[in-house]
Amino acid sequence: MRRGGKGGSRSRKGSPQSDLCDYAAWRIGSGLDKMLSRIREVQQNRDIEPIHKMRVDSRQTRAALELFELCFSQSDYARLERRVKKVTDVLSVARDLDVMQESLTERLHALPAEQREGLQGFIEQLRVRREKQQRAVEGTLKVLEQHDLKRRFKKIAARKRGKNGNG
Repeated sequence: MRRGGKGGSRSRKGSPQSDLCDYAAWRIGSGLDKMLSRIREVQQNRDIEPIHKMRVDSRQTRAALELFELCFSQSDYARLERRVKKVTDVLSVARDLDVMQESLTERLHALPAEQREGLQGFIEQLRVRREKQQRAVEGTLKVLEQHDLKRRFKKIAARKRGKNGNG
């Protein structure tokens, strides 16, 4: 069989779909690894950066899941995609609250003293909401750990469509 070039064909093992699905499995697996590696830091809630980084990782992983869905069995894959979406959604709310608090705290010092009290009260309300959201984050991460996404994805990837030619 000819390889490459216009009109060329490839064997099933080296087919473009097989190569794509192998890459998809690697990309999604790497994204899950990166995302899941941040769980402890996010649970500790000592800094706002781990939330930001895990949210970015979850969005990138979710994008890869959507992009490469043609390579994988639908039922298990859809469940995995929903779990990553849930993580992204919960982290997004926490991140938005972090950014609002940080931005308003920076502006607080530029205000005249008589205007600070109102803004301080609003920042305190955001802090309370963020604490509540942290409990939601921790609950979501606990469920995430219980579902062992990495192991589940490995099973899904082992059955990928590009490998066995069916869906």
